Amino acid sequence: MALNRIAIQGRITKDIELRYTNSGKAVTSFTLAVDRDRKDANGNRGVDFIDCTVWEKGAEFAAQYFGKGSQAVGYWWGMNSGVIDVQLSPDLPAGVRCLAECLRRDIIDHSIDPFRFPLVDQKGVEHSDGKRWLIPEEIMSMDWLLDCVDGQIPPFEKLKPAAQNVVRVLGVYRDQIPPEKEGVLL
Repeated sequence: MALNRIAIQGRITKDIELRYTNSGKAVTSFTLAVDRDRKDANGNRGVDFIDCTVWEKGAEFAAQYFGKGSQAVGYWWGMNSGVIDVQLSPDLPAGVRCLAECLRRDIIDHSIDPFRFPLVDQKGVEHSDGKRWLIPEEIMSMDWLLDCVDGQIPPFEKLKPAAQNVVRVLGVYRDQIPPEKEGVLL
């Protein structure tokens, strides 16, 4: 099974409107304005606008606690679910574009799996020998980064308040996080 996930942090561009499907499921859509990491030739950082859709409890939570200008994190399962896709710069060389499109297609078609290779974390612990596929529960509970990744997962107390709210609902350690002292949470 080809699974991947992505988390994108940005600011919500307009107030969130909660609506319900005919079957009664809560849903909301909003756009995150995400600053690019790199500067262009003029020294300016571009902004990407990422459309997000949130369902059920997540939608109700977003509508209650977030509004225009709120910092939020968009968190998705991977390309094989049709939720995220690859958008390539038109400035990429044709060969790079072709390679990226081939990888994209192979992930969607389950021909390759980014989690089916030897996985060793930054502490040298082997989480997979590459001979089996990680199951979704293993991927969702990953609290480590690969040895080839620079950086670290920040502890809960170092996160911004808006990110803490999201981690309380979706985070790996959500059951171990101390309850809020004030306010109502799902």
